[in-house]
Amino acid sequence: MLTKADDIKRDLRENGPMMMGLQIYEDFMNYAKGIYKMTYGELVGGHAMKLIGYGVDSKEGEYWVLQNQWTTDWGDKGYIKIGAGEVGIDSVALSC
Repeated sequence: MLTKADDIKRDLRENGPMMMGLQIYEDFMNYAKGIYKMTYGELVGGHAMKLIGYGVDSKEGEYWVLQNQWTTDWGDKGYIKIGAGEVGIDSVALSC
């Protein structure tokens, strides 16, 4: 189990995709594009998605790229960018 962003990034580069845990808030259900940052709503529960990458946006800062299992009808064709530090995203990742 990885719990630090730098360790998660290194393991992703060296070993490929992994599972990453996060908290889900009501506004998460409406994500469609861009970098997600929680703006409103109650905590709905926990969730896990496949982490496939990360990046830096000049205005929004660092983010993680994940694939969700809710089909391509959700999010950006089944994918999401989540701002680093948002919704507990940096707190736990599981690598094989």
